[in-house]
Amino acid sequence: MARYDPEKMAVYRLARAHTRAIRDLIAGARTVGFSDLVNQIRRSAASMTANIQEAGTQRMPAKRAYYFEIAKGSASECWGHTDNFVDFGLAPESAITGIRDLQNQIIALLTTMIRNARADAAEG
Repeated sequence: MARYDPEKMAVYRLARAHTRAIRDLIAGARTVGFSDLVNQIRRSAASMTANIQEAGTQRMPAKRAYYFEIAKGSASECWGHTDNFVDFGLAPESAITGIRDLQNQIIALLTTMIRNARADAAEG
């Protein structure tokens, strides 16, 4: 069983809130003709939460860092897709303010968690 990790739980809760915010963005957007973009943002949001959870099951710090890095990449990908929703006129800029705040928090936490996991791995 994986140990309780308050940092991981905090970023996981934020990632789930982000996924729900993305769901609401999609529901409120004019997405006809943009099914690929909708699919991509859904997949990157799902990847983020899945990889954060997977990191929590890893005992080896290097493996934890690896999964956190994938989650961070997915968060950055979501950032780009969110911008595309605005740039393609599918949603107004005001629709992404809360999402952008979540993305900033998630990326900052994951950056710290990656650094900590790498430091733990170096201590060996």
